[in-house]
Amino acid sequence: MALNTPGLTQAFVGIFSTPSPVAAEVASKLANAYTAYAQTGLFGVSAPVITPANTSALYGPLFAAIATPLAGTPLNFGLAWAAGVAAFWSPVPVAGGSGAGVAIPPPGAAALGSSIPAIVAVPLPSSVAAATAIAAAVDVATRTTTALLTIPTFPPVLWPIL
Repeated sequence: MALNTPGLTQAFVGIFSTPSPVAAEVASKLANAYTAYAQTGLFGVSAPVITPANTSALYGPLFAAIATPLAGTPLNFGLAWAAGVAAFWSPVPVAGGSGAGVAIPPPGAAALGSSIPAIVAVPLPSSVAAATAIAAAVDVATRTTTALLTIPTFPPVLWPIL
């Protein structure tokens, strides 16, 4: 199984299509959708061991960006995703058939600070288009996550997330 990009897109479309005025609810739904997506990733045949603390690490910046009126700008929303995705993956243990190790936070997360504002700042034809574009940006960033795995009798190996 690899990262479930269609599942992330579908979850984001549902969240953006039926917006809630409650910032905590929106941030929670976004963080939970990302967690469900991240749990489908594999490093070789080893899986990330994601906990509620990882979801909370993403929820915090998203909630702050959504809840604070001045913070609710496209730039701050993008920066929240950038910080949240980086924090989400730090630290995430990885275990399974390819060996045990730890995920290395995605360097591509920083790009969300500019890619998401570019998406949000331009009026799109629908919430579906916006959700799809944001999910694609988050997916691209997440795919820069790697894990350093120790395989018995071999030196440590760096695996990309699939």
